[in-house]
Amino acid sequence: MTRRTLHRVLAGAVPVLAVLSLAGAAGAAAPAAPSPSPSPASSDQLVQDARAQLSANLATALAAQEQLGRALSENAQQQQQLTAQLDATQAQVADLDTAIARRDQQIQDTQVRIAAERAQMATLARVVYAQPSNLLERIAERGNLKDVLIGTADLAAAAQRAHELQTELTRDLSDLQAAQDLQRADRQRLATLAARQAQSLQSLRELQAQEEQTSTALASAIAHTEAELAAVNGQNPDLALRILRELQSGQGQIVGAAEQEAWSQAALWLQVNPVGSSPLSAGHSVSTRFTWPLPQATITQGFGPTDLAFEPSFAGYPHFHTGVDMAEPAGSPVLAADDGVVAVSNSGNTGYGNYVVIAHASGMATLYGHLAQSLVHVGQRVTQGQPIGLEGSTGNSTGPHLHFEARVNGQPVDPTPFLPSGGPTASRA
Repeated sequence: MTRRTLHRVLAGAVPVLAVLSLAGAAGAAAPAAPSPSPSPASSDQLVQDARAQLSANLATALAAQEQLGRALSENAQQQQQLTAQLDATQAQVADLDTAIARRDQQIQDTQVRIAAERAQMATLARVVYAQPSNLLERIAERGNLKDVLIGTADLAAAAQRAHELQTELTRDLSDLQAAQDLQRADRQRLATLAARQAQSLQSLRELQAQEEQTSTALASAIAHTEAELAAVNGQNPDLALRILRELQSGQGQIVGAAEQEAWSQAALWLQVNPVGSSPLSAGHSVSTRFTWPLPQATITQGFGPTDLAFEPSFAGYPHFHTGVDMAEPAGSPVLAADDGVVAVSNSGNTGYGNYVVIAHASGMATLYGHLAQSLVHVGQRVTQGQPIGLEGSTGNSTGPHLHFEARVNGQPVDPTPFLPSGGPTASRA
């Protein structure tokens, strides 16, 4: 089944809430040890920095609150659509149950008729067996040759009719059983679909509860941050310093939350729309599974541990880059690395920014982040080398580039073993 994704988690509310909570904690808690008093010049700069950071976060939070309202509305529409689909599927299952029961009765009736015909043929065989084998004896019993011939013809005709009827009934029984097998297979398929739809509906309801909880907490955090901003505006350099430290230490957590939301969307879509194996598209690479999504790019950051503070923790490392970054001029076409189906095409102002997730066979999925624009929609089948977006600098990005990520069954893996060796330049040789 191909349809729009069931899951659209807000790609800003939870990370922004994390920022605001950290800022609130910084304002409420006393420092563990006294800090050296900053100079008047640095105090002014701290206040200005804290005010700018809090103002930016507050603006983002207000935008996130509005976007969360739209997400809740969309969730309600999706629930309504999915409920209608589930009702229709369950009605089809009920109709098939009725048809299967009716055909079961037809099969039983046919089997009874076949048994009756077999009994009649057995009776006829006994009658034929009891007939005298000598023609003169039969003439003697019947009185004349004409009666003997008529009786023999009648017995032969009866035997032929019985044989034809039994053959016809056996054929009818075979047809009924074949049709019954098909209906049972359809019934199983629809029952499986109904189970997936019910599971997705439950996921939507759980998401709705989470979004409502986030909306309430976000509104509270916005009010609290407005108070913190007023305090910073009151020229409190110690408060400004604590807020800035907390905001800096929380960047990795913010990015990680936004990125996890993106992959949660893909996981829920794949739950309802599993991607199976299919023939490779024309022109697909035969030496490697992937091709470079930006063939002319320069690699700017590889996969693995990093000292960049804004990268989230992973695999026991405090900061870890879960993909490969590459750069071409802004607006360059970003190409699908492999054949697949678009699982997510979403936008946001944190984490991956505007991004596309493509689901491939064997549990593989690829993500293309920080796009200026997506060129595909959810459920669309794409082929290797097809443009799926334009390179940009949305989300947590310091300049135009592409964040390319691969995951197998939800776990990040280094995509380079699946790509032509030597980087994009080598892949053109």
